[in-house]
Amino acid sequence: MLIKIILIAVVLIVSVILIRSTGNTKNVALRRLLLLTFVVLAIVSIIVPDLATNAARLVGVGRGTDLILYLLVIAFLSYTVVSYRRMNVLENRLVDLARELAIARSHPETLTNTEHSVTPVNTADNPAANEEEMA
Repeated sequence: MLIKIILIAVVLIVSVILIRSTGNTKNVALRRLLLLTFVVLAIVSIIVPDLATNAARLVGVGRGTDLILYLLVIAFLSYTVVSYRRMNVLENRLVDLARELAIARSHPETLTNTEHSVTPVNTADNPAANEEEMA
C-alpha cells in the first residue's frame, strides 16, 4: 500500500512540474490534455493493476507490465524523434544568427536598428575605445 501512495505522489508532482507554463504557448492545450490523460491512467493502473493486465490481454499481450513496457518504448522513441527535430531547428537558428552577426560585424553600416547594433571586435581603428579599456 505504501508503494501506491509513493507512486501516486510522484506522478502528481511530475505532472505539476510539466504542466507549468513555459512561456512557449505552442501546443500547450494538447500537451496538457495528454498529461492529464497520462496522470489519470497512471493513477488508475497503480490503484487497480489488474486493469493493465485486462487491457493487455484485450490487445493480445500476455501481461500488463509488458504492455506498459511497450507503450513506454513507443513514448521514448517519440520523445527522441521530437527532441532530434527540435535540436535541428535550434542548430539552424544558431547558424543563421552566427551568419547575421558575422555580417553585422564586417559591415556595421548595413544595420538598420541602431539600438541593437554590434560593436566591431577590432578596436585598433578606434583610439577612444582603446583609451576606455586602459582606464
